[in-house]
Amino acid sequence: MKYLVGLVVALALVGLAIICARDMDRRGHKGELYAIAVLFFLPLGLLMWALDARRPPPAPAGVGDEADPTFEPD
Repeated sequence: MKYLVGLVVALALVGLAIICARDMDRRGHKGELYAIAVLFFLPLGLLMWALDARRPPPAPAGVGDEADPTFEPD
């Protein structure tokens, strides 16, 4: 019975780390770092995720944003 409880807790922890990583990848951060922090340093990892998740994700790049601003067409 105690192995089953340990397995459920481990799967929940891995699931939480995946959720954190995907969320931070979507926000433009390195999600792998947050997943590792949540897996190995649970309170610190969740605190990092909570503080960084408060910031809004970056706006998507518009058409022409990648262009060189110094280029002048003829």
